[in-house]
Amino acid sequence: MNEISVILCTHNPRDAYLKRVLQSLELQTLPKDRWEFIVVDNASSPALEQRLDLSWHPQARVLREEVAGITPARLCGLRAATADLVVIVDDDNVLSPDYLEQALAIAASRPSLGAWGGVLDAELEEPPAEWMLPHLELLAVRPAGREMWSNLYDSWLSTPSGAGMCLRRRVVDAYLATLASQPARLILGRSESSMIGSEDIDMAYHAIDIGMGCGRFPALRLTHLIPKERCARAYILRLVEGTAESQVYLDWFRSKGVLERIARLRADQVLRLRLRDMLDRGINGAIQIAKQRGRERAYRRLDAGELRLS
Repeated sequence: MNEISVILCTHNPRDAYLKRVLQSLELQTLPKDRWEFIVVDNASSPALEQRLDLSWHPQARVLREEVAGITPARLCGLRAATADLVVIVDDDNVLSPDYLEQALAIAASRPSLGAWGGVLDAELEEPPAEWMLPHLELLAVRPAGREMWSNLYDSWLSTPSGAGMCLRRRVVDAYLATLASQPARLILGRSESSMIGSEDIDMAYHAIDIGMGCGRFPALRLTHLIPKERCARAYILRLVEGTAESQVYLDWFRSKGVLERIARLRADQVLRLRLRDMLDRGINGAIQIAKQRGRERAYRRLDAGELRLS
């Protein structure tokens, strides 16, 4: 039986990036008879199956998900996975050669953990502008550090990102059950038309929901390929706005639809006053304003009853 299911979700990928991702998987030191490889073509045009050469892997298959968005694509792969450990790979993630071996080693040595990830190094297509350097973490760049694990929500240092995330079958099953009973949660997860994210945090938190923990380990390493467009000011501000909006939704789902509205509005009023003083202070002020726009949009939608728990 397979020990790992690797799920690669992709939508109209950049060919050069996808080639490097596939090469990194082909070079994995874990023998290929110990892991299956599932590629989810997320509504790419033209379809990818006829353009991919996966003959190097005896257990590779391509699935097609017509509903665009990272969450529908991952759900498609998670439902098809057969192994007790799932590793999620994006189409811009170049895994270190021992990634799968290290993932299995952590699974064996840390039985209390249900979700974990590692170091996300950046490979930027062009050197970023100086203003961008303090904000690289916005692009899922997470540098090396010591091993971190926790069974607490909101422990960012120990919460893995979606890129390279490892999930035990119990966590996958819990996440699938939640999405089946709360389809509104599909709002979490980016697509071509939406910058709302936090679906990866929601996945990881399901480990804590079932009494397990989350962790990050420097032994797990991948390179995140970042095109120059994602370092543009306009993109970063859209990303920040979408992330702030998604964090409100995530809190709402996880509080079972309860938000402290009065306390929230008071906090927002204080923040607005601070933002007035930041309008002319460059990128940092623009980022704070984008966050506020995202939060306010989420609050308006929730107050209007646009989302339902079931």
